[in-house]
Amino acid sequence: MGTSAKRLSIILTCLLSLLASGASLLAAPAKPVEREVPMALASTLCERPIQAADLVSNELYDAQVDVIVLRPKDSQTKIQGSLVKQRAVELATASQQLGYSYGVCDNGQGWVLTFPAPEPVTLNSRTLTVSKKAAQNCIPKSLKVLFASEQKGRSFLVPLNQDLAAQLPDSKGYASVVCSPAQFVTSGPREWALISLGGAKVNAADLLPPQGLSNQEALIQWINQKRLAANLPNLTIDRELTAASTGLTARKLIHHDLKALSKIRSGLDKMGLDVFGENRVQGKSLAEIAGLLWMSPSHRDLLLHPNAETMGLAVKETDAGFFAVMLVGRKKSGPLAKNDFENR
Repeated sequence: MGTSAKRLSIILTCLLSLLASGASLLAAPAKPVEREVPMALASTLCERPIQAADLVSNELYDAQVDVIVLRPKDSQTKIQGSLVKQRAVELATASQQLGYSYGVCDNGQGWVLTFPAPEPVTLNSRTLTVSKKAAQNCIPKSLKVLFASEQKGRSFLVPLNQDLAAQLPDSKGYASVVCSPAQFVTSGPREWALISLGGAKVNAADLLPPQGLSNQEALIQWINQKRLAANLPNLTIDRELTAASTGLTARKLIHHDLKALSKIRSGLDKMGLDVFGENRVQGKSLAEIAGLLWMSPSHRDLLLHPNAETMGLAVKETDAGFFAVMLVGRKKSGPLAKNDFENR
């Protein structure tokens, strides 16, 4: 049966910033698993395009959810459930997502959701819990919970107990769940979930780019404003880091490519540059990209890296809005501190 598809990516945040990783590059076969979604969300998917708020209201906190609507070419025919499931598995595999859901509507259309995690995290008051089944997908010791306050500062680790539960701070801010999936070790750590707590939100007025500046210039100015507020020096723009960032935008996946980054770091090292990490983010607008960089604890940590001096940034327009890649580092001047290369 012929079908047409419409795809919408709902991004609460994109993949976390990557600091240097020592993970093995031997990847296990990726097998996305089927996840159930609440009936209320399934009904909404059949009625209208969903928004990030629809996911949160149904207690789904996944950092990125891809939404695909499948329509039969013949309006008199109902799409087959087996075909929708097949497309769900294909799409999850292609985008390196570990979970998927699918359904068929009374109007004959089908829908597909793909998720970064094989199972959702749960939030009961301020207790965040990761299922042990989901955690089995993570490289040992790579599963972490981070928290960043609403307005300022870098993130800190929130300990997970033996039941994989974390007690989040009773304050406004953002919590994230980070995992390096064994299935995709060549892409390093990933943000599985991002949760806004206590009504935390980014001030929209703070994100509006000044008139007369390019996308890159506006985002750079915003980043340095955030660093100034944190009593950190401005990041200067480095030509070599910018060229490397531009090259990395050719691959539109938000997941990192450790092999490519290792090669780039080696080349930049010979030019006297230390690279601390990469941010990859996509959004419908430049303001949304800035908001995602601030809301995600791992993204923010790279923006506010205390030893950073220079950066490269490339912003490309896409059919879905904007895609940005940022590299942060410094000119070589001596041995790096050990924590410069920690995975957060």
